[in-house]
Amino acid sequence: MNFVSKLNNYAFIDSQNLNLGIRSQGWALDFKRFYVYLKDKYKINKVFLFTGYVAGNEALYTYINNLEKKLSQRKTHQQK
Repeated sequence: MNFVSKLNNYAFIDSQNLNLGIRSQGWALDFKRFYVYLKDKYKINKVFLFTGYVAGNEALYTYINNLEKKLSQRKTHQQK
């Protein structure tokens, strides 16, 4: 029996660093495939994706939030 599979494994991801790193390689991130990769390779149960809010990206935020009901998006707040 694999002990790791019984644990709650969470991934906490800074969306800006992920996005810039992926783009610098000339790639585009497929969030659904990325989630499957994390789940299969690292047995992740839940992903917390920290993003900054940008008006006009609501469709992307909705898509991310609906992925397998396992991606949890946290919006950042701007300092005034």
